[in-house]
Amino acid sequence: MSPDDSNHRFFPFSECMNFRHMGGYPTEDGRTTRADRLYRSCIFELNEPADRERFESLGITTVFDFRVPDERERRPLTLEVTSPPEIVELDIAAGNMGSYLRELKGEHPPAGAIKVRMTSWYEEMADTAMPQYQNLFQVLAENEGASMVLCNTGKDRSGMAAGLILAALGVSDQTIMEDFLLSAWAYRDVESARKRYLGGHPIGGDTAYLSEVFTVYPEYIDAFRAKAEAKAGSFSAYLEEHLGLDNAALKNLRARLTE
Repeated sequence: MSPDDSNHRFFPFSECMNFRHMGGYPTEDGRTTRADRLYRSCIFELNEPADRERFESLGITTVFDFRVPDERERRPLTLEVTSPPEIVELDIAAGNMGSYLRELKGEHPPAGAIKVRMTSWYEEMADTAMPQYQNLFQVLAENEGASMVLCNTGKDRSGMAAGLILAALGVSDQTIMEDFLLSAWAYRDVESARKRYLGGHPIGGDTAYLSEVFTVYPEYIDAFRAKAEAKAGSFSAYLEEHLGLDNAALKNLRARLTE
């Protein structure tokens, strides 16, 4: 899957660079994921009438927000539409890049430091974020409408949530990786991303290193999976033992979210 082939996945909401659906992916049992049920996004606003109309047309009934309270305070998720979705707040601290940049206090990290830090966060998510991801699947199992996973930039905490959902639905590892890497394409305009998400952070004048902030690497998913497999013996065992996805739960999710 090339980014150009996947342009149709992205929705043109104002000031939002990474709002897209996860439909049309083949599963191991010959079905496909539903484009009208599965969405993933960065934080966004519905400032224009066209944005509100477009959002309402998607039928999203549940939004899973993986940001922590400080992030929500800085950039509230305000969905002023006729039928607003339920917002399920599932705080995950690992992957909060804004917090990391504030720690730097204007100092530039050495080459490779951001990638190392991000990789460690993915390992951490496989451990500390298990309750939040398990809660995600519990709600998904009962949700009759469309669902969205969301965090600040929509690539790390919600990126792994998306990957776990696709894995539970039987999507291949290669396709999951391709979907994950679309976030790097979404943020290829680093300067626009910096202004959109980090304008208030004390990052100094030279912002060349921020290309590492707004991208993803295969090593990130690999780190998450390696940690998950170390905890449970295999990735499928991790899904079952730590996220509550036994055969009955998987069957239910696939009935709801594939066709």
